[in-house]
Amino acid sequence: MPSLTKNQQFLIRYIVGNDMHRARQMVDDVLAEDTTQKDAAFVSEMKERLARAQEMPLTYKGYLTGGYVSDEEMQRYFCSDREKAVAETIIRMSRAAAKLEELQIHYTNATLLYGPSGCGKTMFAKYLAYTMGRSLYYVNFASTVDSLMGQTAKNITKVFQAAASVPCVLFLDEIDCVALTRDAHGQKGPDGELERTTISLMQCLDTLPNRVVLLAATNRPDIIDPALMRRFSQRHKVQMPTDEEAVKMVELFFSSIGQENPYSDEEIRNLYREALTPAMLMVGIVQRLAEQIAQEEGDKPC
Repeated sequence: MPSLTKNQQFLIRYIVGNDMHRARQMVDDVLAEDTTQKDAAFVSEMKERLARAQEMPLTYKGYLTGGYVSDEEMQRYFCSDREKAVAETIIRMSRAAAKLEELQIHYTNATLLYGPSGCGKTMFAKYLAYTMGRSLYYVNFASTVDSLMGQTAKNITKVFQAAASVPCVLFLDEIDCVALTRDAHGQKGPDGELERTTISLMQCLDTLPNRVVLLAATNRPDIIDPALMRRFSQRHKVQMPTDEEAVKMVELFFSSIGQENPYSDEEIRNLYREALTPAMLMVGIVQRLAEQIAQEEGDKPC
């Protein structure tokens, strides 16, 4: 019997050490060592099953939703140079986090996004996940909040346990809902529940595996607990696009669907000033496109 290869040795080491994340990664390398093609069917089956095993269900008891971001969605997304720079930093720190994990050093690659509603925080989270080739999982804090004493903190813990099972981008939207400054609250009743929830959230952040990239978003960074704020290694203000960026956004949208842009640059600027946010601008653009299509289809004979 031939001696064990390095990859096989690492695989056994990770299994014995109960490090199933690394073990799954190493299985792919071990399967790749079969160059004889004698076990091609087995190798193909195991690779397919491995890919499925690394994915979380699209929903986790209503608390966690998400999955892979589609090519189509990202082809229509305009990312400013400001946000691209932030994404590059996060990706660079993700590589550093992987190296630190090998040294058994815990590091949370966490970024807080703040800015007004509709400025593009959620779309940036999708862009980052797509760029990194990872799933994006979105925490629905509205569903985690429970009227029962202590249940909200338990729900949040379940969310983090699920997200920790695969490498992903974990997006916590409206984090201020469950992470208010504790100084303003007492220790009993609803206020005490808020404190327990905030503490539970911080404990979850402290134990999040290096392989998970964390993004959180808020419109109100001023009311978030300072101790929680310190757990974010990077904070970035997502600004509203400029008029010129709005023009590029609309041009990219029509280009991605193979349609000629019917608007002049000045018309787009005016629409953007009326809409106030990029999200509402695109809602208006799509609505006008839908009305145009409906009119054209309505003129056709049944």
